[in-house]
Amino acid sequence: MGNEGKLEFIPSEILNQENRQLYEKFVGQGTVIHELWGRHYHKVLKYINEPIIVLTGPSHVGKTTVLKKLYETVTSNFESEMAEDPGMIPAIYVEAKSPEKDFRWLELHLQILQALNEPEEFLGKKLGPVNQKIENKNPLFPSKLDKNLRHAVEIALNQRKTHVLFIDEAQHLGRLTSDRKLAHQMDYIKSLVNRTNITIVLAGSYELAEFMNQSAQLSNRSTHVHFHRYRFGVDSEMQEFANIIGTFQKLLPVDEVPDLTYEWEYFASHTAGCAGILKKWFNRALKECLYESCIKKERAVITLEHFRKTQLTTNQILKIANDALTGEQKFAEDERRRNLIFEMFTNDDTLLETDISPTSIPSIHKSDEQQQVQKRKKTKPGQRKPTRDIVGDIKNAQSL
Repeated sequence: MGNEGKLEFIPSEILNQENRQLYEKFVGQGTVIHELWGRHYHKVLKYINEPIIVLTGPSHVGKTTVLKKLYETVTSNFESEMAEDPGMIPAIYVEAKSPEKDFRWLELHLQILQALNEPEEFLGKKLGPVNQKIENKNPLFPSKLDKNLRHAVEIALNQRKTHVLFIDEAQHLGRLTSDRKLAHQMDYIKSLVNRTNITIVLAGSYELAEFMNQSAQLSNRSTHVHFHRYRFGVDSEMQEFANIIGTFQKLLPVDEVPDLTYEWEYFASHTAGCAGILKKWFNRALKECLYESCIKKERAVITLEHFRKTQLTTNQILKIANDALTGEQKFAEDERRRNLIFEMFTNDDTLLETDISPTSIPSIHKSDEQQQVQKRKKTKPGQRKPTRDIVGDIKNAQSL
């Protein structure tokens, strides 16, 4: 999720007041509704009445932005009902924090109750002391406070007529040190859906998909949405990525900027095709440009050199790309297994002979994207070489 709402401290020695305002305005324009983002948003929205929706993908592709937009959509959809019943809260958004050891629901339950506007006196007086133990304790709910919070959440969700619970960074739910605790975790998620009749939307890294697939019952009740990045092997996606570069370029509050869309390969390879990483890179490059303009007392002219100075390190890029490719390969393996299952049940003679265990699937040494990149000639969308264009009124810049 990161520090999206955090106010950035910028000393006056780095940016004067005018340039600081220009920078903060650009940073505030962080949400660009691009094509891939829109497709995933509508896909999740289509399944919003399913019991459990699992949204997984690499970091910085827009999962948190999608979740927050879905939260706003669900809430606005119940405006008339909320007008008649002011106590109704149709949707809530919470974030599962990374545990030091084992994930516990105590803090997340408190977040849920606070999002449901439960009064502080209820939370402070009616839940009991933290150290009070219960007999035959559940490893997920070791104290009486844990048990009472769980019961309070179920009551509050029903009383507030909540339809959807959005949990971000949900891969942290699987951070447990024993199989017994993992089994209890899965049972509790299933129980929470059954007892409240709500939809739970879980968003997280590829680790979340692995966690959910360890329970047959939970996996069968879940709808999985893969929020992938912009991939090198798909020309249409690279064109969309170049369009995002163009959108950010139009929004840059500078006097002069080259046409950066012709450098789409450079930007894509240094972001692993993740739009969120691209936006943060533009933020850093803009700050570098405005700082230089402030020091030299010259016009703000951004160049490719500002991006080279502020690009991620090689190790950072490799880590991001490796995590993304590893997760995508696992999804590809799952697809191959589904195809084998289809073949099993359409050919009775081989039904008992087919092995669909993970070890029976050939490992993917190179992803389709990697193979495409090797075959690809160095081409760019368009013919013209990069040139500097004067940027006019940025108010007319159009978002994708």
